[in-house]
Amino acid sequence: MKLATFHHHQHGEHIGVLIGDQILDLTDAAGDGNSFATMLAFAAGGPDALGKAADRAEIARAKGQDSGLRMVPLADVQLRAPIP
Repeated sequence: MKLATFHHHQHGEHIGVLIGDQILDLTDAAGDGNSFATMLAFAAGGPDALGKAADRAEIARAKGQDSGLRMVPLADVQLRAPIP
């Protein structure tokens, strides 16, 4: 799983998982609004956060845009340092 911090012109800075030519926006996928707010918050979440991210990435890979998770084209974002 390839994690990334990225900036989207409409949504600001988020973290996500690279899936092909798209990024699964984990910040929106967290559900609780906090655990994936930044890469530092994600790292602090430990194995539980990593498991949540892996589950969401698997759903996104299997269902794509039909997953209900926000996928952002890689071409529409600027990649940032993973931990700013």
